[in-house]
Parts: sequence; C-alpha cells; structure tokens
Amino acid sequence: MTEFPSNGATRGASGLISTVIPKIPFCSTDTDLSITKTINTNSIVAGQQATYTIVAKNNGPNPIFGAAIVDNLPSAFQLNTISWTCTASQGSRCFANNGTGNINTKVDLLVSGTATFQLTAVLSPSATSAVTNTATIAMPDGSRDTNPDNNTSSVTTPVLVNSDVRVVKTASKSSSLPGDNLTYTLTVTNLGPSDATGVTVTDNLMSGLVLTNVSSTQGTCSGTQNITCNIGALGTTSPS
Repeated sequence: MTEFPSNGATRGASGLISTVIPKIPFCSTDTDLSITKTINTNSIVAGQQATYTIVAKNNGPNPIFGAAIVDNLPSAFQLNTISWTCTASQGSRCFANNGTGNINTKVDLLVSGTATFQLTAVLSPSATSAVTNTATIAMPDGSRDTNPDNNTSSVTTPVLVNSDVRVVKTASKSSSLPGDNLTYTLTVTNLGPSDATGVTVTDNLMSGLVLTNVSSTQGTCSGTQNITCNIGALGTTSPS
C-alpha cells in the first residue's frame, strides 16, 4: 500500500492505494533418489553379528538437500548392539557420520552423489525365523521424486541355529568303598551362539550302582539305571 501527499494532483484525496501482492509459488526440485540394501552373508546365525550396507543415491537431474534415510531393524535384533556409520561422496554430506540404534537421519546429495551406510547388529540368540530388513529414502518437503519405485529396499535373510552344548561330569569322591554314598554332578552348558532347544541328557549307571535320588535344576529326570533328563530350552548362559 502506497500513500501520496495531498496536493493538486490528487485533488485533496488521501492518496491511499490498496494493492494485492500475489503469492509467489515455491520452486520445487524434481530428481530421482534411490536406495539399495545388501547384507554380508547368505544367512545369519542366531546370536551372531550381521552387517548391512545401504547406499542412498541421487540419480539426477538436480541436487537435493535434506533427504531422509530410515532403517528400523526388526525386533529380532538386539537394539543395544546396533551401530552404523555414514560416508558421503565428494560434495555430498551425511548429517551424522555415525550413530547407535536404528537409522533415522538426513543426507545432502549432489547429482550422482551417494551416501553409504554400514550398519551392524547382533541377532538375538533365540531367533529362529527369517528376518526382513527395509531401508527407505524420502524427499524433503516441496520436492518430488520422479521415480518413487526405487525409494525402498528390503533384504530377507534366513536364520540358522548353531548351538554348542557341553556336559561335564564330576564325582563327589575320587575313590569309594562298597556301601559308600557317591554323588555325581552333571553340568550342562550351552556355549552358543544360539539358544538350544530340546536338550536331553542321559546317564547310564554302571552295574553295582544303586540310584537313591536324581534331580535337575531345570526340567525333569526319570529312570533308575538308565537316567534321562529332559532339560528343554537352554540359553547361551544357562547352566543346568
């Protein structure tokens, strides 16, 4: 709005003129962002670490600033073991060069620029089913992706169970006489890395030995001469 002084040209009018300023449209940026995800192994052993590589790329034709990268690992991974790094190509930028936990960050990408994430995590020892991990890239507000079909990348990996169950037997005496009470202790340990299931321990008593009692800190035992203890599931740090 402009005001002119009262004079002859305005014939004594106030000189007030109302004007409407049109809105200036926001200039959007169109480009093609993509994301790819791979894993360093064909299968993951429960209880061991896996490494994912995520590459975010700007295929052009325009640079983009503040693209969002998200990767939430499935719950089968132990959250406190997740860590990642980000390395950008020359001229592009990672908002964070490293972090812990799931990835939720942004990147600036020049045309043909990339941001490469290395993500490591340990799969729960109790995992048994295949795990699917998905990474996404999203344009900042006001920008448009010309090919949204390549904004998501997933990897499904089968899970292997690998347990090392050990049993150690000790006696309460190094020697005994007829009629002596003798106690045998069997210690069962799962050395991992995966949880063990369906663990069974058997102990066949020598002739001349008479069973008076048998017990287990986990599961149940049966038999008098040939003794079987059904322990069941055994974690990687659970002795029985």
